[in-house]
Amino acid sequence: MPPVRVLFVLVGSVFFWALDGLNSYLTFFPGLPHLYEPSNVLRMISGTLTGLAISIILQPVFSFTLWRCPEHRRAVEGFRTLAGVLGAAAILILLASTEWAITLYPLAILSAVGVLTIFTAINAIIIVIALRRGNLAESWRDALPFFLWGGVLTLLEIGAIDLLRAWLMRLSPVPL
Repeated sequence: MPPVRVLFVLVGSVFFWALDGLNSYLTFFPGLPHLYEPSNVLRMISGTLTGLAISIILQPVFSFTLWRCPEHRRAVEGFRTLAGVLGAAAILILLASTEWAITLYPLAILSAVGVLTIFTAINAIIIVIALRRGNLAESWRDALPFFLWGGVLTLLEIGAIDLLRAWLMRLSPVPL
């Protein structure tokens, strides 16, 4: 895991994302107070920070769950490494905020692949734990079945969420 002070920043970014999402949702209801006017740039910043936080925290969990001999190396060593990661994320956010079509499509694909990868890794961890196959993989070839089943489970979950949301939107007068 990253040092505690870095974890504190990462967890703080998840709280920022939750606050930004709640604030954005409150604007659907006229008359309800909200802290600030939502913007796509803020959503992009909070979402990117949360994605980075989840992936940085997930990496050691994944490594120590799957591999027989995991590397004892932190995903982020300290604030200097975190600053580099945040700098790269800031460049991607700036590129996306330009709204140039030539950058938007690749960044949208990168974002979708990132989300699918995180969910696939989480599902692979769950499958490894459920099957009691932890700490057995010695190569990526050994890990491939868990990734494939994690990917299948991810697609099923996303499909189920989409169907549930469509069903709820038909029933609910409240925006979802």
